Amino acid sequence: MSDEKQPAGQPVEEKPVEKESGKKAGAEHEERHRGRRGAAHAAELEARVAELGKELEARDRAAIDREKEAREYLEGWQRERANFENYKKRMARELDDRGLVARVELIRSLLPAIDNLQRALGDSTTDADVVRKGVQMTLEQLMAALERQGLRQVPTEGASFDPNLHEAIEAVPGTEYEPDCIIEDLQKGYTLGDRLVRPARVRVAR
Repeated sequence: MSDEKQPAGQPVEEKPVEKESGKKAGAEHEERHRGRRGAAHAAELEARVAELGKELEARDRAAIDREKEAREYLEGWQRERANFENYKKRMARELDDRGLVARVELIRSLLPAIDNLQRALGDSTTDADVVRKGVQMTLEQLMAALERQGLRQVPTEGASFDPNLHEAIEAVPGTEYEPDCIIEDLQKGYTLGDRLVRPARVRVAR
């Protein structure tokens, strides 16, 4: 069967080769453009990821530094607390030692008076003057020992009544003394430094 021939005088139909080539070129151009945009976006994402990685690394280092600093503060506080506890224990021991030393000194200062009392009890004499003299010497030794420890007698006769130092047992009217003046010391009072050991019991004028 023979091929059909185009009738003479009719134009030859042209195939849309150029249009197809243009479309293909446009598609390729668009593809390349999208590729460039994708590559740029990927590069931007990579840069952002790298930036975030650096920021995260910096934050990690800062967190490590803060943790280290906090650990150092904690260790320092623990050392100071241990030092303070040791200081309190040392001061307690020193206070105990001082108290013991003070008691030993007080007892040592009282021993001579105790010796005199023991000798007086062993003495068979009945002379009242000798006994009185021995008691007087013993009392003086005791008072001297206590005064060395800071004991002081509360002033009484002729002094004005002081409720911080005196205890009034009786108010006596019609005396030659001014009101509230102490006229008799019934029991001696004592102070130790600024502390009242015992108030003096007195009679006062009304």
